[in-house]
Amino acid sequence: MKRMFHALLFNAVISPTLGLLMIVATGCTQLDKNADPLIVRAEQVEASALATFDLVLNVNDSNRDFFRSNAPEFHNFAEWLRTPTPGVYPDGKPTWPRSLAMIYDLHTVKLAYKTNRDAGKLNAGIHGVQAIIAQSTSWLSRITNAPSTLK
Repeated sequence: MKRMFHALLFNAVISPTLGLLMIVATGCTQLDKNADPLIVRAEQVEASALATFDLVLNVNDSNRDFFRSNAPEFHNFAEWLRTPTPGVYPDGKPTWPRSLAMIYDLHTVKLAYKTNRDAGKLNAGIHGVQAIIAQSTSWLSRITNAPSTLK
């Protein structure tokens, strides 16, 4: 059982983490000199949020029963990211998981910024999503570096 969990953890954590590193590495490429830094930052946060939230949910999905009983706070956080959130979404569905809804909301504010230049709203959206990314990475760090009793 322990070996199976380690294999699941490797597949659920290491592979996506390498993908996240690729996103970070490509974030360091040369920018268009006319690019709006706030738009660039919003797009970086959108990409980072998508990868990070996906990783949290995949780790939790790798063994929901295990995390429900052995790491309930982590499991509850993953369930919070999954919570259906009402809204008007481009695919016509009445709800999206909170993780995707937050990213979509940031994207919507970014598009509005392009016309109204309200930097305050875009900065608030960026900081809000960054806070959930930070919470996600904190959970991932705790779960992947947990004492052997959890593994």
